[in-house]
Amino acid sequence: MTGPLVLIEPYADRLGGHHQRTLVALAKARPCSLVIAPHGIVREAVAALREAGARLVTAPAGHPAAVLLAASRLAAGLSRAGLRVFRSRRWPRFLRRLPHQITLIARCLAEASALRTARRLAPGAEAVVILSASEALHGASALLGGLPHLRFVHEQVTTEDAAVRFLGRLARRGERQVLAVCPTQAVGDQITAAFPDLAAVVRAFAVDDGRRLTDAERDGGRTAFDIPTSEAAVCLVGGWWPYKDIGVIDAALTLLKWRGPTRAWRWLRSALCSRTAVVAGRGADTKEVALTVLRLRAACTRLFGWAVMRHTRTCSRPGGVGRRRGR
Repeated sequence: MTGPLVLIEPYADRLGGHHQRTLVALAKARPCSLVIAPHGIVREAVAALREAGARLVTAPAGHPAAVLLAASRLAAGLSRAGLRVFRSRRWPRFLRRLPHQITLIARCLAEASALRTARRLAPGAEAVVILSASEALHGASALLGGLPHLRFVHEQVTTEDAAVRFLGRLARRGERQVLAVCPTQAVGDQITAAFPDLAAVVRAFAVDDGRRLTDAERDGGRTAFDIPTSEAAVCLVGGWWPYKDIGVIDAALTLLKWRGPTRAWRWLRSALCSRTAVVAGRGADTKEVALTVLRLRAACTRLFGWAVMRHTRTCSRPGGVGRRRGR
């Protein structure tokens, strides 16, 4: 009899994104999975995981796991304080980067705590997977956690400075217990360059729930947000970060051969130059996404001279749509 699948999601407590949806989909595909959310999980996902037959754990199991998680939370608190103190650009660069380095340590300790919990609760697990892993200290997570595992590294936001790099060298032998999975070749190249001894593969991170938009839903969306049928609408799935994703859009456009690259480019431009962008989220998410839209507008204006998304509509609850004029 094979052991359970262990799914670790450090970001299960965050609203939005792929975290809860991916957990539920994987748990349904593999009944009796052990799901570990070291920082808790949003309420909506709890019932869905129980229906899928998954065992949900949100607290550390055992003294080592509890100590590691307490240390992680202490480091995370220091990082937040450092971000407030060293926010100004008058500080030297190494001080402004210090909170981000402490965040890498905090994430490593949280992952190690979850791995210790998995080791205690599912010693015969068939596979252990960290679904949103840190981009650093891979070997340290494995050594402190005492468990080989698979880790999905979605992006490399922060690189290791000297102190964290030194900690990583001390735990380099732990990298032999880890397989990093990267969603794109670009991320894979970054990970390979930074960690030459770390085994890494490139695999798409996507879970297809089989739910497609119907024509009625498309028409309803245009009606709800007053988007004319003659006006193109663009859906960017996932986070939009202009400093790294414009190349992805360029690559995607080259695949639209049936329309021709030139026509496809004109279509994208006309869509982005449309007068309205719709932003949906919950609470504070809406403000963050609206700011991302503004960054997108600024990036397109800077790079292409386009005036895009002159209006932004935000929706933070069912039936509530606000309108924010672009400036």
